[in-house]
Amino acid sequence: MEVACLSPEDSWELFQTKVGEIPFKSHQDIPILARKVVEKCCGLPLALNVIGRVMGCKTVVQEWHHAVNVLNSSSQEFPG
Repeated sequence: MEVACLSPEDSWELFQTKVGEIPFKSHQDIPILARKVVEKCCGLPLALNVIGRVMGCKTVVQEWHHAVNVLNSSSQEFPG
């Protein structure tokens, strides 16, 4: 079974659905950081689903900064 990567727009929509409204309304910087998280997921539906569900309870902006930092460091470990 082959799973295709989602477009940036579809990735954002899926991620927003998984996260829910509350985190996005809790701090003005969270939507900006969320876009960075979505970008790091590279359109992979499983990554968007899992990370979106995890981030759905994160309403503190520092938690979102941490997520971006972890994803940045993780992506550097895998060349290509």
